[in-house]
Amino acid sequence: GGLNWGIVIASVVAILLVRRSGMFPIVIAPPIVYSLGSGGMLYIRSGGLHDRRVLFDGAANWLVYGFTAIAIATACVLIIAGIRLLAHR
Repeated sequence: GGLNWGIVIASVVAILLVRRSGMFPIVIAPPIVYSLGSGGMLYIRSGGLHDRRVLFDGAANWLVYGFTAIAIATACVLIIAGIRLLAHR
């Protein structure tokens, strides 16, 4: 739950704080950051790469249940970036 809320809040704060010229990396970051964060958490919780089947099952589980957070974070970032681009014109 914390990772899901964190990715949404951090994405919104980042897109609000970045300059207009630097918005592209922030727009594409939520899925990448979530995947790396959930992979790291899964690696730590599973005790390493001893049983890859369990690791892959857990990673698929994280991504399936984290899709909502990824989608919300990406949508918020895209909406805010669009508003900022249109407001500057």
